[in-house]
Order: sequence, then structure tokens, then C-alpha cells
Amino acid sequence: MDKYEFIVGIDVSKLTLDVVILNTSYLKDYEYLKVENSEKGINSIVKKAKGKVLFCFEHTGNYSVPLCCILEEKKMDYWMAVALDIKRSKGLQRGKSDKADAKDI
Repeated sequence: MDKYEFIVGIDVSKLTLDVVILNTSYLKDYEYLKVENSEKGINSIVKKAKGKVLFCFEHTGNYSVPLCCILEEKKMDYWMAVALDIKRSKGLQRGKSDKADAKDI
């Protein structure tokens, strides 16, 4: 199994991507950013991610297609999770934010 230096959790919506870049050596060390869900926004995430990176995001139908296509084209590792699996893994939760969702993914 590959050892990833960073895991990038992405909460995908129609217009934006909420992104958390998590350092696997120090889990409290993460960076949050919000970009538009477009080729330009996705490329800015890929440029920020240096080293061995795994991109994780939920399958959101048409909204996640551009992200899949660009990551596939750049031969980046990614994992597209089923939304129900993510929801079940988090259990009961109060309050909801896109930033928290991106970190949980």
C-alpha cells in the first residue's frame, strides 16, 4: 500500500469545492481553502498538493465529474466515496459546515 504524505478531502458542490489538505505525519496540521468547481479551481488544488497525495471526495453525480476527469488526466490517486458511507461513518452530528465535511472526508 502506498504511503501518502498528504490527504486532500474535498466537499463537492455545484459551484465550489471546500478543500482540506491534511498532513499525514501530523494530523493536526491542515490547510483549508475554497475554490470554484471549475478547471481553474481544480488545477489550483493540484498545484498546492506536493508529494505523494491522495484526493478523497464523495460521488456527487455531475458535480464531481470535472474533478475526476482532471485527476485522471494528471494521473493523480483519488478515491471517490459513496455519500451514504461517509454519512454513516460520522454517526450522529450536530451542526454542519462544508469545511467540517471536507475534513471528515
